[in-house]
Amino acid sequence: MIIIYHGRRPYLPLLACALHLGLRQGAEPFLPGALRRDWRAAPLHIAGKDGEGAIVGCLVHGRHRGLYLRTLAGMAGLFGLSLAWVDLDGGLTASGAAAKAKIMLADRWPTIFARRFRTTAAAAIRPVLLGRPEGEP
Repeated sequence: MIIIYHGRRPYLPLLACALHLGLRQGAEPFLPGALRRDWRAAPLHIAGKDGEGAIVGCLVHGRHRGLYLRTLAGMAGLFGLSLAWVDLDGGLTASGAAAKAKIMLADRWPTIFARRFRTTAAAAIRPVLLGRPEGEP
């Protein structure tokens, strides 16, 4: 099983991977380092393997969401892989206006707002995580 958390910008998919893999204590060094990578050159990042053996990764698709999704779904079909997609941009629609504003600030300017609003973003992401009851490891 391959689980891909995807979004237009890198912060939410990386946070989802950290929550899924249970990297609460080590998320501080994990997130800033991954945020600095060149996402245009390499939009797919494999974050690790969870306890059930699923490969957990994130895809930062920018404006090319459909292209990447079709390509990876086609490759999964060719190789007989089980692939699960989690759209984080669309998955946060249940959040209130204040929470959405905080999440948007953390997503767009993570170096400034990510630490301040991480709890709010994590609470919004937990219900959409796969393979974990409410995102708990």
